[in-house]
Amino acid sequence: MNNKINNKTNNKMNKIRKVFVCMLIALLVALPAGTAFASDMQITFDGYYLQFGPIIVDDRSLLPARFVTDLLGGETEWEPDYRRVTLTINERVIILYIDSDIAFVDGEEIGLDVAAMIYDDRTFVPLRFVGENFGIDVDFCDDTRTIILTTPSATIQLVAITENVQRLSQATITVRGQPDTLYEITVMFATGPSRAQGLDPAYSNSYGYVSWTWTIGSGTTFGSWPITVTEAEADENDEALVVYFSVVE
Repeated sequence: MNNKINNKTNNKMNKIRKVFVCMLIALLVALPAGTAFASDMQITFDGYYLQFGPIIVDDRSLLPARFVTDLLGGETEWEPDYRRVTLTINERVIILYIDSDIAFVDGEEIGLDVAAMIYDDRTFVPLRFVGENFGIDVDFCDDTRTIILTTPSATIQLVAITENVQRLSQATITVRGQPDTLYEITVMFATGPSRAQGLDPAYSNSYGYVSWTWTIGSGTTFGSWPITVTEAEADENDEALVVYFSVVE
């Protein structure tokens, strides 16, 4: 099971590294008045933190079109003569026109809360509209200011995590899975699984949320360490959530 989890983790991290380069380039643009980077907002994709925030326009989040399709394994086509961008994932097609509040999903006309926009020859698209029409679950956790993107195959979603923790300080992770279900957590360090108090199996509540809080030991090795969350009765073919946090000086 560990090999399967590691392979899945490596594949997904490689995808995120690839598109993160695209995102860094896309963010080097001059923004017009009325838009802003949400520096206090985070994004997770199937449990992995993406180290950037969206652009916020009229309380709506936008991301570069090519970044979205790269992340989800699709394609983007830009037609400058028509000021039109076409996003394709599998056989589903979304067409958006710059500064237009109308989009087309597989030929069906749909209204938008916020239009696609172009900055310095780069196209930004509304995240929730595009994500949900490509079958991605888009949630927002107000307490942690986190946009949570989840593919249909992801049964356990990361809600919040203490990303950087000092020795003798507390770390916390909250996930969402099935309601009233027993979940197990493993925090792996250089010396093996943590045996800290607070890491026992725990039941999710009626909404599927479950949290663990534990103290980092005084001799814990500095660095980045994996946390694995699974259903207690899961078999080796069921998906696990694997995320990382760091023990820092």
